[in-house]
Amino acid sequence: MKAVYLEKPGEAVRAIDVPEPSLSAGGIVVRITAAPVLSFMKKVLSGELGYAIDTPWIPGANGVGLVERVADDVIGLKAGQQVFIDPYLYTHTTTDSYDGILIGLTALGPDSGKMQRRWRNGTFAEEALLPAECLTLMEGVEWVEPRRLAALSFAAIAYGGLLKGGLRPGQTLVISGATGNIGASAVLVALAMGARLVVAVGREERVLQDLQALDVKRVRTVTLQGNPERDRQAIAAAAAGGAQLVYDILGNVPTFEPTGAAIHALRRGGTAILMGGVQAAINLPYSHVMLNEITIRGALMYPRSAPRDLIGMVAAGTLDLSKIHINSFPLENVNSALDCAERTRGMEYTVLIP
Repeated sequence: MKAVYLEKPGEAVRAIDVPEPSLSAGGIVVRITAAPVLSFMKKVLSGELGYAIDTPWIPGANGVGLVERVADDVIGLKAGQQVFIDPYLYTHTTTDSYDGILIGLTALGPDSGKMQRRWRNGTFAEEALLPAECLTLMEGVEWVEPRRLAALSFAAIAYGGLLKGGLRPGQTLVISGATGNIGASAVLVALAMGARLVVAVGREERVLQDLQALDVKRVRTVTLQGNPERDRQAIAAAAAGGAQLVYDILGNVPTFEPTGAAIHALRRGGTAILMGGVQAAINLPYSHVMLNEITIRGALMYPRSAPRDLIGMVAAGTLDLSKIHINSFPLENVNSALDCAERTRGMEYTVLIP
């Protein structure tokens, strides 16, 4: 079969012929129909981000595919069914050890090596061996093309953050970093969840205009100017009356100031969810957090139930994937796909189609 292959970080990435995966206990071989390409995947493969990968390796986190072969100890799934692939995996024990990995992307802790070696390869391939627990049956969405369904990978991360923050219908939400792929997905998902008002905050005016066009009554935008006090006032004005939730999904930026500006728009008792890649210490007035009873929480990925919820939203028509734009590439053009993903923002996504 064909697969994207990396001998070691920094070497050339290419699609080559490799052996088909062998079925193992607890696993399912899935024929991949669409695999999303993360905007920072090129930097993962080059080694620039320092992700813990175990080469030689087939990269690729998340995807959509069809079940081909099922291990004897797996129940509930059978050949021919369409599934969503969730890369987050860890051993469910009562010990303090944590061996979490994102399949096809990175190990998440010092005890993750054994898990990563067992489930080494990702979804940038015609077929992938994956743990059954990472697959969600996709029912009721057969009319949606796989390359569009693959964008649910970004929506699932956003949904996980909104769930962690307890977003409820009728509430006001500030999304910091809304012009990135996950941030834009958060706008779509929040609207589907019934948010009364979504304040989309970012630097790219064109993307913000696209997001506001999703629902001109419920989406307001704030373009960051780089002046902390001005940005704070602008966000607070857009979230008139204050927000119940701030969802921060800013990328690899060196300052906490945009996140802090968004947090200041929270009303008393509000919650901030930090799920991005900000490379700075949290800098907030102690008294402001204390007197306003602000909750600040970190979030990583999403609960296993999240993909099924999103699939249900798509089937019901509340989560409209027709609003997004997809750039598709065959495996052989993986380097073009990596370049494209690095450039795309907002509701524009890149996928590999084996």
